[in-house]
Amino acid sequence: HELNATVTHSDNSLDGLKPCTSEAHCNNRGTCLGTASAYLCICNLGSSGKNCQETTCDSARDCNGRGFCLGTTTDLTCLCNLGFSGKHCEIKN
Repeated sequence: HELNATVTHSDNSLDGLKPCTSEAHCNNRGTCLGTASAYLCICNLGSSGKNCQETTCDSARDCNGRGFCLGTTTDLTCLCNLGFSGKHCEIKN
């Protein structure tokens, strides 16, 4: 398992953490601990970011199945197969 934890406050307000009342803080992609104003998200494998908003990119979806995807859905690079180009391998050469 991978642990991606981000604390939104640097003071001691997270001492004695308890589960948040809503998983919405972590986009339903992780476990939320703390309160509405001071919390941290422990993201599930494949998710990252302050609120687990980033997910690993998918080659079939993000590169149109014509290349290999590196990065996240918001910061990705497609390594296109021979004969294709473009940010998402959408151009046939």
